[in-house]
Amino acid sequence: MDKYNGLLRNASLEYSIDRGTHESITDFKSRIIYSIIGRMAMASLWDMPETGYVSINHLKNRIKELLFCYRQMYPEINDGITADDSLFADEIYNILMYSGCIYHEPNRIVISAKNDGCKGNALFTRGYPLSIKQCISGLGTYKTNIITAKSIKDLFLFDRQPLETYWESCTSRLEWNQMELDVDTEFLNMSPTYSSYWVTKGDNSGRVSILRIGPKGRQIYYFYKYENNNFYVSQIPYWRVENSYRALANACLKAYGALPKTEYVIDGDIVNIRFAYLPPVEEFYLWKLYSWPGSFLDLDNSFKRVCSLVPFEAIMSTMVELGYEFAEVNK
Repeated sequence: MDKYNGLLRNASLEYSIDRGTHESITDFKSRIIYSIIGRMAMASLWDMPETGYVSINHLKNRIKELLFCYRQMYPEINDGITADDSLFADEIYNILMYSGCIYHEPNRIVISAKNDGCKGNALFTRGYPLSIKQCISGLGTYKTNIITAKSIKDLFLFDRQPLETYWESCTSRLEWNQMELDVDTEFLNMSPTYSSYWVTKGDNSGRVSILRIGPKGRQIYYFYKYENNNFYVSQIPYWRVENSYRALANACLKAYGALPKTEYVIDGDIVNIRFAYLPPVEEFYLWKLYSWPGSFLDLDNSFKRVCSLVPFEAIMSTMVELGYEFAEVNK
């Protein structure tokens, strides 16, 4: 298949996708192909199907068609990429949708308006014409050495307070009621080592923490504290946990010094990231947009990602401002 390798070399140069110093050639090819498919999926939004508009199914089918073609051209990647083409297509679609690169209009999906935001040496771009030369990390596009007044927070609509400030604002004026808890109550795991996010035994130190009650998908969340052999609770407004409880969970753990650091390993011009605790959904989809899966065989594993160095440093700097901590480790 050497006759096709020039295509990937050209794409890696065009999009500034570099190979890690210790990265296998097959993993490198898989990353390039993933980014090309994402780019061509975006291009498909200019298609004109018989329906007259581009639907979700049209986009996902295009992704699956592209993956099939690249599997034929580069059979060496097949052992390293999930055999579930629908899962692969869903992953790319979800990242593009939840990071704001595409959005719904009646009966169709469209590309977001042109916009950008700067952090450090990276200008993060969205909705730029495909003809404009840009670097790619994962599915996300960026340019370097360009400064604008708009920040990455403006581009991705981050209105987060720093974690400890957010926790204080959420818990400073609570009204408490005593509650008898049933055996199915789940408590946020406050341990510095995490085998799971939730445990069956509550924290009895008197600190304010989080619990939830009810069937999966319909849980009701409460702040709680344990005093005088009783649990006291204050219901958390639904809008605070509607999309994810992780914003509050990260803030809670940070307030008590229990939020683990995100570890990373620099490998040449790429960075291998290991999340010990997932950030809130909005922040995490920014990471997912600008990174590749740690394993294309296990797309459901969100804890390991691979990112180009320039966007990694910019996003990490933004997260540090919010109170998250990072630690560079040896491979």
